[in-house]
Amino acid sequence: MFYFLLNRNYIILMCSLFVFSVNGQNNPSEIPGIIGWYNSQNVIHSNGIISEITDLSALNYNLVQSAPEKRPQLIQNELGGMPSIEFNGTNNTMKVLYDSILTDVATIFIINSNNNDGNFVFDGGNNVFNFRHALNHIYAFTSNSSFIRYNHPFVYGPNLFTFNYDGPNSKIYENSNIMVEGSLSFSDLDGFTLGSAKGQVSYFFGGKIFEVIIFDRILSQNEQSIVENFLMNKYAPSINLGLDFSINYGFCDTTISSPNYYNSYLWNTGSTDSSIVVSNPGLYWLETVDVFGRTSRDSIIISRPPYDEIHLQNQQVCFNEADTISANLPQGNYTFIQWSDGNTNPVRILNQNESISYTFRIV
Repeated sequence: MFYFLLNRNYIILMCSLFVFSVNGQNNPSEIPGIIGWYNSQNVIHSNGIISEITDLSALNYNLVQSAPEKRPQLIQNELGGMPSIEFNGTNNTMKVLYDSILTDVATIFIINSNNNDGNFVFDGGNNVFNFRHALNHIYAFTSNSSFIRYNHPFVYGPNLFTFNYDGPNSKIYENSNIMVEGSLSFSDLDGFTLGSAKGQVSYFFGGKIFEVIIFDRILSQNEQSIVENFLMNKYAPSINLGLDFSINYGFCDTTISSPNYYNSYLWNTGSTDSSIVVSNPGLYWLETVDVFGRTSRDSIIISRPPYDEIHLQNQQVCFNEADTISANLPQGNYTFIQWSDGNTNPVRILNQNESISYTFRIV
């Protein structure tokens, strides 16, 4: 609804609705040494029950599960709108066996969430290249007696873990931050299991896996950062409110929205919601913190054309006589509502000393 004070000119206010959604990512495939690349977007499933996870590397070593009762489930619209692979913590597991030993050092990236303790997320067999949770710790094993670990609650939302299995220079990173470093023995990787200990019906993982990338060497710090940023940007892109825009017919109650997958939101209006409703043109910014702990900010300028005044045409009238006037409307799909005294006819008589307003709206 629009309100105007008629004093030979008046101000226009109008409304519109805008909702924004963004996504984007880069690709680390040019980094040499990938021997396994698996994610929740490339699976073979029937009604959401996954029988195979496709290997996106050139080696084509797909993860498989032939027993239907042991297959994990595909859950749609999870982190960043992507699906997840959910393991039930009871018997779900996926396996791959290589034709030969591929490496004795490795850089492994995994995005997962977790809800049970004492489990194996990733296991190369007999604690070889192993990623597990136990007693509120994150572990990396290469043998029963060779491990590094750090304190971590076993229940957590999605995190990116990077493992450098590099003998005396081994490290674990969480969301690109180094958490622990130490010495691990060298071991051979000839296959691995997701969701349990390899070759055992025990230590089942309860949680969700989004992506796993395996390299047969220790990446440089720059290469590691490329892969980590690729993964974090894929599942939690930096906030992007879109292009600045102008509302051609004025302004009122315009919604500015952002993707609803950040951990926290702060608008310059003070709102902490994922979207805001604004009623004035201007600059608006949003600062977000994503699931990986990264802060990003974007701004947007909303404007309207400079036609704040509409002038009635000059009219010659006789002194002390009433005048017939019409309610002018701007160009566009508008309809007259009424005058401030209730008169619904856009053409009316106006006395010399009378002040009156009228309203109209978009059709």
